[in-house]
Amino acid sequence: MTIVTLLAALLATTGSTTLRTTAEVRALSDEQLRQRFQVELTGQIVANLFRGDVIINDKTGGFTLRHAGDFNVGDWISISGHTEVEKGIRQGSVNPREVIVIGHQPPPEPYLTDSSRLSSGKDNFNLVRIRGF
Repeated sequence: MTIVTLLAALLATTGSTTLRTTAEVRALSDEQLRQRFQVELTGQIVANLFRGDVIINDKTGGFTLRHAGDFNVGDWISISGHTEVEKGIRQGSVNPREVIVIGHQPPPEPYLTDSSRLSSGKDNFNLVRIRGF
């Protein structure tokens, strides 16, 4: 079963619209993101971008958290908010209502990937390293 199938089954059987992993958020279509599903998840900041945007990873992957605030790489955060469609962001986005630092530790070591995975987007928002560049 794919994550989309599992998510659809969860929503149909439990009526729950609370998403708890980055994979669940990224699996939604733009139409589904517009339904403003509740998001309650925990992850680690692995990169600071700009204007308070950060990349967050959990055990299922990662995504960009827009306008999160001023945080440090390595911070573990708890996020409450809702889904939204962010112009130019294909994987979906979360509009954070509350972001709380719950811990800190060094981010994980990047894993080795190859150029085909990198160019396909399969490794988007994950810490990776590649040889030959």
